[in-house]
Amino acid sequence: MRFDDVEQKKRDGVVYTPEALARFVARRLLACLPDDAPSRAENKRKLAIYDPAVGDGALLHALASELVATGQRAISIRGGDIDADALALAADRLSSFEDVELEERDFLAGEVEVSPDLLIANPPYVRTQILGADVVEDLRARFGLTGRIDLSHAFLLRALDALAHSMHIRGLRHLDLSRTGITSAGVARLMRSPAVSALVSLDLSETAIDDEALVAIAESNHLGRLRSLSFRHTDVSYKGWQALSSSPNAHYLEQIGVFGSSLSVPGVLELVARSEHLGPWIHRALERAMNPRPAYR
Repeated sequence: MRFDDVEQKKRDGVVYTPEALARFVARRLLACLPDDAPSRAENKRKLAIYDPAVGDGALLHALASELVATGQRAISIRGGDIDADALALAADRLSSFEDVELEERDFLAGEVEVSPDLLIANPPYVRTQILGADVVEDLRARFGLTGRIDLSHAFLLRALDALAHSMHIRGLRHLDLSRTGITSAGVARLMRSPAVSALVSLDLSETAIDDEALVAIAESNHLGRLRSLSFRHTDVSYKGWQALSSSPNAHYLEQIGVFGSSLSVPGVLELVARSEHLGPWIHRALERAMNPRPAYR
């Protein structure tokens, strides 16, 4: 078979993050923290950081170093990996920090046993053909994935499970899942997480979702003031649109991308006209059309 002789590192998606990129990702992560996060407040307790695919420790080292630079010295560093040799490299790299625990474990196996304040990761990307049919079917069944999938999709959903009890993930504002293997079951799982409580933009375009995804969005008790939702080129039809248009979660929507979905134009217009919650969206759309921004000279 074509992929039978692929080296083990490629099978496991082993790609160590360069130091410059690790620093960039760490700084971007800290820039997204809310003002009341521990790194922006007094050091009353340790800030727990975690990398589920720690590799040689570059991301954890960069994040811990950036936190120390901002004055956050009480840090609990945790990481896991399936590669014992990589963990040895990470332990050496993180040896200048005090509270460090690294363990050999598969982040996708068993129950999620961590609940960090910050999670940083370079998830392994492994092609479907390399994963093998048995692994792919297992990932589909456990994480509600379909189509062309890889380990990074499962890692994303697993990370949200790990962060479900962290108040600081609630700073998540923009989530782009377009062209991924996520299904309606995956969206439903996401909508049950407090991680989406501050979400303002969600892109599900060109995914395998159907009406049940919009039902999950409509019924979510965690969803905040969602302003932009796109499900272009999906199987979403009248049922999903009806659920969304009748939900308070649609009240703040300013942009909705439906092009290429299974919705009919008459069906969309009918539900928009009848919707109590999509009224503000129509008002804002008309206001923008009637009062366009002046062109820059």
